[in-house]
Amino acid sequence: MTPVPSAFLRCFRRPGGLPRTTTALISGRALDSLRAVASPPPETLLIGSHGAEAWLGAGSSELTLDEDQRELLAEVRHVLEEIVQQAPGTLLEDKPAGVVLHTRLAADDVAEDAVAAARSVLENRKGVFLKAGNRVLETSVVHASKGEGVSFLRQATGATAVVFAGDDTTDEDALDQLVHGDVGVKVGLDFTQAEFRVGAR
Repeated sequence: MTPVPSAFLRCFRRPGGLPRTTTALISGRALDSLRAVASPPPETLLIGSHGAEAWLGAGSSELTLDEDQRELLAEVRHVLEEIVQQAPGTLLEDKPAGVVLHTRLAADDVAEDAVAAARSVLENRKGVFLKAGNRVLETSVVHASKGEGVSFLRQATGATAVVFAGDDTTDEDALDQLVHGDVGVKVGLDFTQAEFRVGAR
């Protein structure tokens, strides 16, 4: 688990001190993992698991799955466990509503085969939602996206404008929800629909 650089945290905290400004973190990480790596200020709003989890302060309700979703999630994990056993360097990460197939440590051909195998079984499975990231394949039994997270926060806070910055493939879902007057920033060199770009360090 890689902690967020302290320089980022210092920059992130500055806007929170401005009048009528709310800061939020929108992440593919589960909320517990996000808190552990980011150590956000207590007033920071949090969206985790690609929009499936939300924390707007004390009293926020936790994500709960119904019985059908829990059974489906167990089936998904079983499928991915069998794939990982045959794919050296891959591993699984459990989230409240899904399981992530990580392939960063696997050889390129092994990673591609593992993702293809997972897709072949799960892509058309009713109630299972797949999302490709940087060397990961996200599976979830809850339909959610970072774009939905942006829209939810805009409505919840009454924001008149949004500034969003992100470096992951899945951040394009959030950038897609920006409207006139918002600002989108891509971190890194990959394709983006963001208006602005900064280099990754």
